[in-house]
Amino acid sequence: MKLDEIRAWQKAKEFAVEIYRLDFDNSDLQQIIREVSLQISINIAKGFEKSSSQEFLKFLHLAQESCSAVKNLIYVAYDLNFLSDTDRDRLFELSEETTKLTGGFIKHLKTKLATPTE
Repeated sequence: MKLDEIRAWQKAKEFAVEIYRLDFDNSDLQQIIREVSLQISINIAKGFEKSSSQEFLKFLHLAQESCSAVKNLIYVAYDLNFLSDTDRDRLFELSEETTKLTGGFIKHLKTKLATPTE
């Protein structure tokens, strides 16, 4: 398997690109949300390069944490009127999809670890 075949990584990258396309008045908040959104796909990529599934799981959990942090930042940006309803909804949808795909991959790896090899 290659990194670019992992659906969770693909969606995380798409999510980061959408975050980077945003342009609102608060450059500090915008920079933070951009940096944190990149951490999602970065953690998946870093975990992919690890030698064990256990190590990969740690990075997938970090990716999920980063996704939650971005969702929090989306709420803040929306409450400060930096995001439209449409932008907020689109970003929440991408956040949910990213979290679900990452969670599914975590379950897959846990199942793989629990299944004895012959």
